[in-house]
Amino acid sequence: MFRKTDRTIHGVPVYESDHWPGRLIFLNSAHLEKATGAELRDAGIEKATDGGSVALQVLWRDKALYCIAKMALADATFDAEDLRRAIGPPPTPNAIGAAFRTAYKKGWIRPVTVRTADRPSRHASLIRTWTRA
Repeated sequence: MFRKTDRTIHGVPVYESDHWPGRLIFLNSAHLEKATGAELRDAGIEKATDGGSVALQVLWRDKALYCIAKMALADATFDAEDLRRAIGPPPTPNAIGAAFRTAYKKGWIRPVTVRTADRPSRHASLIRTWTRA
């Protein structure tokens, strides 16, 4: 089952699916090709901060930003897996990236390098490591 959202990318309606909550669905791949990577990233971040229970989203985001600031002030090198271990799983898959992007835009942290993720569910993907800005 698909639901039309109130958002568009390049004038193309964006849909959500009951089978993949929180994921944006484009009904035609030509529409997806028109969107830039930055637009898709921003749409995902927006979805991570506005979906589901608002109270749960705000609570997790605030905890995440506090934890990121605390790790940065300790002059440690840290990543998304460290954040997840410290405060638990996010309410939506994009919430971790949204938290790191917010901290980066505020000038709290800067990227250092990338490494292979430890969690098996990440399929050995690369994750960015961060430190105090």
